[in-house]
Amino acid sequence: MDKEISQDALYQSLGHLFFNLLWIGALSFPVVTWFYQREAIWISLPFAFVMAGGGLITAVGIWRRLPSTVFFSTALTIVLGILCVSVWILPFVDSYKSGKPFSLLIKKTVPLTQPLYIYADTMNDFNFYTEREIISVLSSPAEVEKAASGAKMAYVLIKERDLSRVDIGAEGKVLAESRLGDKKWYLVLVRR
Repeated sequence: MDKEISQDALYQSLGHLFFNLLWIGALSFPVVTWFYQREAIWISLPFAFVMAGGGLITAVGIWRRLPSTVFFSTALTIVLGILCVSVWILPFVDSYKSGKPFSLLIKKTVPLTQPLYIYADTMNDFNFYTEREIISVLSSPAEVEKAASGAKMAYVLIKERDLSRVDIGAEGKVLAESRLGDKKWYLVLVRR
């Protein structure tokens, strides 16, 4: 006859493993943040304390066989963890991923009477944040040349990787730049 592990022992040992890993892992979150993004250390502390405290209280509840403590500490850990993420972590991450600050700078720099173009990109939020219905997409350097020669100048949004492909002219210049996620964008004034 095979010896079976009782469900109670299995659940208890898995619960211990998970919640002990949670509170120990949560304490490493500020340490990792310190090495990679020091200005975000203050953001990682509330989340780490919530996760570490919740994991530790839940692990103690499992060890003492207190199901109500396990239930309420798990629920409270989830609620407070989501609150920490939504109040501190996501706004911090959003500042690196959102095109809103750069779009507001574009809105201040480029008059609404002047057309704004974007070079070789269709997936962006610039229309929404600059409050422009149309930002025409230019797919080749020849189209940039055509747009600039018609009005003697053109405002073009262009990624760093494409900047060397486009001739901005002798009097052309970079008006603004911003990193959005892993891409660097430029607002360029192309003059002819």
